[in-house]
Amino acid sequence: MKGAKALVALLWAVLMVAPPSLAEQVLTVISEGVVESVYGFPPPSWREVTQEALKEAVVEVGRRILLEEGGDEEGMEEALQGRCIPFVIGYRVLGRREGPEGRMVRLEVRVDKKALREYLRKVGILPERTRVVYLTISGLRSYDQFQRVDQALKGGEDVERSVLWEASRGEFTWRVEMGERGDLGIILGALPVKIIRREGDRVEGQWTPQGGDGG
Repeated sequence: MKGAKALVALLWAVLMVAPPSLAEQVLTVISEGVVESVYGFPPPSWREVTQEALKEAVVEVGRRILLEEGGDEEGMEEALQGRCIPFVIGYRVLGRREGPEGRMVRLEVRVDKKALREYLRKVGILPERTRVVYLTISGLRSYDQFQRVDQALKGGEDVERSVLWEASRGEFTWRVEMGERGDLGIILGALPVKIIRREGDRVEGQWTPQGGDGG
């Protein structure tokens, strides 16, 4: 309601029992949204009160993610302002109350934890995890070819650190520390390198001077 002051209080949040396959992706919390009435104006709409409860549920899941993985809560609510609804998978109304002071709704809300985590990483609220990948490129026949791969890795947008790990004739392995979203196929995409195998933390590629798939 225009001109109304919204006060949202989360009374409690409970992780509901979910199938193991969904436990890491969906979190169910119970939230309560309260919007005060303003003298001389109509009472706040139930839609407005429900949106406040949904917002608080998403913010609470965000707090839980930060607690689990480490991160600064400062700026999180601002980053989620007007963006909470897409993370709501569904909800159920548990109760409503109306009085002279305003309206209250209590909801059971299912939040897409995985999508919310990815968004918080994207906007910099949640620090990105670093993973280590061992990249082996075969078919390198000159120092110039080696240097082009080495420079591409060191200049990769999501690469934090890259060092030569092993070397043999025509074959070199780099230890690459990179963010979760880093993709070696994209990082090496401008080079004639074809990724031929991915297994765990090992990636194998082939230098193909005639051209090839950089992905």
